[in-house]
Amino acid sequence: SQTTTATALITGANSKLMTTKSLNVGHFSGNGLLTAEDSAQVISPDGFIGREVSGTGVARITDNASWSLLNSLNVGFDGNGTLEVNSAGSVSAGSLLIGVNAGSIGQVSLTDAGSVLHTDTEIVIGAAGSGSLSIDKGALLAGDSLLIAQQVGSTGTLHLRGNDTDGRGVLAIGQLNNSGSGTAIVDFDGGVL
Repeated sequence: SQTTTATALITGANSKLMTTKSLNVGHFSGNGLLTAEDSAQVISPDGFIGREVSGTGVARITDNASWSLLNSLNVGFDGNGTLEVNSAGSVSAGSLLIGVNAGSIGQVSLTDAGSVLHTDTEIVIGAAGSGSLSIDKGALLAGDSLLIAQQVGSTGTLHLRGNDTDGRGVLAIGQLNNSGSGTAIVDFDGGVL
């Protein structure tokens, strides 16, 4: 089978990508790259990064750009997904699921002061697959609840890092849920909980 590669670049304060359907980055047998930069906006009901088993997706939200989702953001749904938020980029979603189904791999990286990822409800790192989340250098993750390694066979890793010089990653959640059945790894190295 043939592997396709698709790239979308949204750049500039007057640039906006808006869809009434799910936004998929890396779908069927393909590699997808979505970059929003320089105050551009992305708006979608929900999002899938690495949707199918054979799909690999990367989304970069950087330089004051934003991605707003009404419902869930799934990073590594059945495939391999990566979300990078840096340089005062921002993402807001109803929920964040990283490493959703068995066999999936999801990675989320938040770095730099002013970079924010906010959810209205839950954040799950490793639902049934493998999920990792890193917060560093003044970035902020905020949500209602956090669950790491939800189901049997899942792996969830949280890195909360920083220092006085570069800034500290901040995790602001209402509830830390410890009812996961998988393998949870938590790395606190200078971050703020």
